[in-house]
Amino acid sequence: MSLSFEDLRAIIISGKKKQFAEAMFDVLTEKQNNLPDFYDFYGKLIIEDTIFTLSKCYSLFRRYAQKVLSINKLWEMDKILMENYALSKHEPIEYCFFGQIFSTATTSSVTGIGTSVYGVIYITKLRLIGLGSFSRSATIQSYVGDTSNESFRQMMQKKMGDDFSEAELTKFDHFYPINNPYKIKKKKKFILYKTDLEYEKKGKTKTKKFKIVLKPFKEENIDSMEEILNKIESLLLSYQ
Repeated sequence: MSLSFEDLRAIIISGKKKQFAEAMFDVLTEKQNNLPDFYDFYGKLIIEDTIFTLSKCYSLFRRYAQKVLSINKLWEMDKILMENYALSKHEPIEYCFFGQIFSTATTSSVTGIGTSVYGVIYITKLRLIGLGSFSRSATIQSYVGDTSNESFRQMMQKKMGDDFSEAELTKFDHFYPINNPYKIKKKKKFILYKTDLEYEKKGKTKTKKFKIVLKPFKEENIDSMEEILNKIESLLLSYQ
């Protein structure tokens, strides 16, 4: 017997990520023949605490879920949980995959602040969202791509428009710009592109440049990584 909704809420409060992921897998195992009911159950928990249930725990839970769901069902779950319970109606999911985001940001004063997110990657027309483990190549208090970085939130708010409030922009730990990508290059195992964000500093408009690398990972029942890379490339080209 899996834990109740109130039991899951208690785990969220405790901050025990592995326990939450394992408990949600127990719920999924019980409800795998009635997935809409499972989506509603998990969805209510997402509304309770989006960062914990998605940013911090979803990638781990999804690895457990592979034991009982096909790749198509996994992708269906990825899309439904995000669109119905986490994202604004103004931001539908265009594509998602399991993989890694590498990013470096450059300004006139700082070059090469590198970050990486490993987990489930979502592509919308407005941004990339990464749910999973995070690493960075520099010891800094906050980085561009972290919702704790106020200047980054302001840049993304400007780009995404007035429909997105401060609350919308702090639902996830890690996201990256995808607006007007250029120098798009598809390699054998990854795709890279560049994009810019404008920001104001001392009354002047400046530009922060990003280099983003998207690297899908092989999952069961996927015949060709080329198909995933082609889909990502097609989306990036359509955003130019």
